[in-house]
Amino acid sequence: MNSRWQSQSRDLRRLCGEIPRFDGILDLVMNMSFEGVSLVVDDDDDLREILVEMLIEFGLKVDEASSGEEGLMRLRQKPYDYVMSDMKMFGMSGIEFLKEARKINLCGDAKYLLISGSAIVMGNQSPAELGADEILSKPFFREDVCKILLDVNHRIKKRIA
Repeated sequence: MNSRWQSQSRDLRRLCGEIPRFDGILDLVMNMSFEGVSLVVDDDDDLREILVEMLIEFGLKVDEASSGEEGLMRLRQKPYDYVMSDMKMFGMSGIEFLKEARKINLCGDAKYLLISGSAIVMGNQSPAELGADEILSKPFFREDVCKILLDVNHRIKKRIA
């Protein structure tokens, strides 16, 4: 792991998963590779940076935005394979962002993921009802991010077949 990742505070490492839960899963996750370009939208600089680094380590090219408005600007510039947004942000919420992002979608097959810190905020709503293909819950670990990417890719392939 690179030094920037290692220098994160102990709380952030615990929150986002440098500490493995299952050795076998960690080995699998460490060898996973994905293709494509991802956009990460989060107003929390530290969490955004950690997620960006995880996605890069999985082989994705990653752009980032610190607000929904900035994310929409980036979406107008080029297509993305994955669009990940925190649910609760200052200004435009993640749900509002994803609704607008789906209108812009340049390539038509982007996978939309919401990042949520609380199941209470979501209530009994499914990811689709919130405008997402999947929801990544905080705290998340590397294997959680990997699983979400695998799940959303598998679901999209099943829809196409």
